[in-house]
Amino acid sequence: MAAQRAALSFIGAAQRARTGDDLTAADREHVAAWEAWAEAGRQGPPPTLDTFGRSGPAAMRVLLAPQIAEAVRQDPAAQRRYGVLPAD
Repeated sequence: MAAQRAALSFIGAAQRARTGDDLTAADREHVAAWEAWAEAGRQGPPPTLDTFGRSGPAAMRVLLAPQIAEAVRQDPAAQRRYGVLPAD
């Protein structure tokens, strides 16, 4: 029973990490600062970039959003996670 509980705890922690539910209040504020900066037209200095912290991926998404949007405009398959899969 202890092994099953440990396995389920591990899976739950991984799912929380994937959805961002494990972010601290400071991490959430940092992510919100990046999103607010982008929504304001990227005016002024950007928030500090914590590349190795929990908010790093959100900051990178904000920074790369224009390039990703342009790639999707040129090739709609670019937004797919695995590209275009063969039909047969």
